[in-house]
Amino acid sequence: MNEEQVVGVLGIIKHNDSFLFVRRSPKSKFEANKWGFAGGAVKFTENPIDALKREIMEEVGLEIDNHKLFNIYNGVFDSNDNKTKRHSILITFICDVKNREVKLNEKEHSEFKWTNLDEMKELDVIEGNEKILEDLGR
Repeated sequence: MNEEQVVGVLGIIKHNDSFLFVRRSPKSKFEANKWGFAGGAVKFTENPIDALKREIMEEVGLEIDNHKLFNIYNGVFDSNDNKTKRHSILITFICDVKNREVKLNEKEHSEFKWTNLDEMKELDVIEGNEKILEDLGR
């Protein structure tokens, strides 16, 4: 089995009392069809804040208005084909956006929804996002 390590950023995008949740594409290498927050990998030498802004724009077409460090998480995930094990270090930020006009990148995600924390807990979420939801509820 191949092993890899990735530093990622997640944007917990909040607008009023709703949060943006995206559903991964059925073709995703990891956690296909599961729900989570928008974000992605930090490129080599990239500043995490720049990565956050880039990933949010690439995935959901939104410009971040404000961001605040929320927490840092750690997890190990198997690829859907069980050929790769990924250690992810996830830097999460609470983000405000200028508007709610999502332009979904359909190569990465199949759908999105603005939802509250209780509704999110009912979805089939990406492994590890349960802890993020728990921490947000505190």
